[in-house]
Amino acid sequence: MARQRILMIVGDFVEDYEAMVPFQMLVMAGHQVDAVCPGKKPGDTVATAIHDFTCYQTYLERQGHNFAINADFDQVKSADYDALVLPGGRAPEYLRLDERVIAVIRRHNDCEDKLVVAPEGLSFHQGQIAEAVHFQEQYFISTIDSIFQKSCGVVPFRRAGVEPEFLLLFQRGSGTWSFPKGHMETGETEERTALRELFEETGFRTRLVPGARAATEYRISSVARKQVVFFLGEVHGEPKLQAKEIRSCRWVKPGELGQYLLPQVANAAKALLARI
Repeated sequence: MARQRILMIVGDFVEDYEAMVPFQMLVMAGHQVDAVCPGKKPGDTVATAIHDFTCYQTYLERQGHNFAINADFDQVKSADYDALVLPGGRAPEYLRLDERVIAVIRRHNDCEDKLVVAPEGLSFHQGQIAEAVHFQEQYFISTIDSIFQKSCGVVPFRRAGVEPEFLLLFQRGSGTWSFPKGHMETGETEERTALRELFEETGFRTRLVPGARAATEYRISSVARKQVVFFLGEVHGEPKLQAKEIRSCRWVKPGELGQYLLPQVANAAKALLARI
């Protein structure tokens, strides 16, 4: 048999025989066994329980060996393991209530893509989906692809003579011009996402103009659509671009927006002009 990587989850007063013997036999057979315990690190131990029949009508529970922990529970990813061992004893009585243990067990050998469905007529963007599945996904590396995507951003402007100027960014990934924007993260409001993206991509901080909000929506594939919400914010000075994502920038007049942006985005920006 090929060498397997096996996860064993234990806790204090795990049944001695059910932990010690499988661990030793699996290692003897050439497998890698990672013994983990929530709240304990490699080098720590858990106390095991043994049962003796003495002078009583039933067995007497005593403390057995100190069983060594050799891996870090906080670093466990179910996808890395071929098998799972859950010894009995007292430990499972409380481990079964630990949300982290539940997540590990539910996701064991559960690495394929999942569909997240919503009630008919309702749409949820990737940030809302991430929040909804956080309990199950928080201990794993997961990517959420949504057929409804939502981004928020700021339309940065500066006062330059009669007409204001707008800041446009040239995105490395898409090879297009846009305003500072990005996907909503778990727990964020539209405004918080917009301000975060503005700072990350340009280094600017601003106060959003009250009541200045414009939204647009367009298709990004045959099945997926994207909603973008823009806010208006005045900035000063020159941007400090996020070089990893932004190739260049330029200031443009309102009448030039249509030369660089999608019509829907340009129209959303022009709708905010009345607030300046």
